[in-house]
Amino acid sequence: PNPIGTVTMDAQTHRPPYRWLPALILSLTLTALAIGFVSLRYVESRLVASTGESLALAAIDIVDKLDLLLLERYGDIQMLSQTEVFQGRSRPAMLAHLARIPEAYPLYLWLGVTDADGRILAATNPADIGRDRSRSPWFIAVRNKQTIDIRDAEVSEESDGTLAGAFTAPILSQQGPALSLI
Repeated sequence: PNPIGTVTMDAQTHRPPYRWLPALILSLTLTALAIGFVSLRYVESRLVASTGESLALAAIDIVDKLDLLLLERYGDIQMLSQTEVFQGRSRPAMLAHLARIPEAYPLYLWLGVTDADGRILAATNPADIGRDRSRSPWFIAVRNKQTIDIRDAEVSEESDGTLAGAFTAPILSQQGPALSLI
């Protein structure tokens, strides 16, 4: 006998409301984290690829400029080695000519002319005149090959401790001195 106005529930039908809500929140959170992780990885890979492409283009541009610079220096050494002032033996004329070159091309650290035995006849650094460079790799290479020698950037006596490339050409005359641009 139930009094009127009272409600009875048995234990099996009594469920707390929204019991499924924590599972839904957890699954939505995990889904959001998974989408965020995948998106982050995609953005990262795109940024790495984009940066790699930019670096590759920059490297190509640098190589092109370096190639042009080396080609210009190669042309300079060819022209200088054929200049009449270096074909003769007039030291004052050689010194005057060498002194004008760094004014027009300040990128040269040192310019010099040696005789066939490796003694410096004229140079942009007057203290070098008379020094023996017969054992210098650039002199030996030009003397042996009789062609232009191009050296990788390195520190040398002529560059005063500065990393510099060297271009050396034979002056093909009867005396056979060598010309070096550093």
